[in-house]
Amino acid sequence: MKIGRWLASLTTATTFLLGGAVPASAAPAGPPARPPAGPPPDTTLTMASEVIHSVVTGTSREVYLTVPDTGLIDNLPAEACVEVPAVVGGSGVHPSPIGPLPVQLAALNRTFLNVVELTVTAALQEQRSAVYQAAMLDPNTSATLPVPAIEALCDELIDAHRALLPAGITRGRRAMSGRAS
Repeated sequence: MKIGRWLASLTTATTFLLGGAVPASAAPAGPPARPPAGPPPDTTLTMASEVIHSVVTGTSREVYLTVPDTGLIDNLPAEACVEVPAVVGGSGVHPSPIGPLPVQLAALNRTFLNVVELTVTAALQEQRSAVYQAAMLDPNTSATLPVPAIEALCDELIDAHRALLPAGITRGRRAMSGRAS
């Protein structure tokens, strides 16, 4: 599973950053892979490992993180998640207040937050209709597809990802021009 590999990579990176040995099970089997032709690969650390390193070692650094708003951006909902600069170090993660966004940016962000809220509602309440509503509210989707095509797209995506979705979404009625449950 992808999550398992990600967690193993994160554990290996954390172990390395803390000065420990990388477990043999995390080392690749066989000879090392030949680097691809072209420019050298990016050797920067991932954001998660930078945060872990800073918290564990006390090394202060500024990173951009997605965190609960809690008043960091004045004109977005407090329950939203926002990406803001944060200082991380030995005392933890400290997001920086931004203040208000320009009106047009706040409006655009609120539009996307509405889509996210409907998507979360769809998952938590297992409502297929909220999946359709979220897609129809998305500015990019609604600007490029008519309602029947949005419904068909949602149905195709739900069918393709059935094993990963809440049961109520997968067994809900397929859309018929806005009449889905």
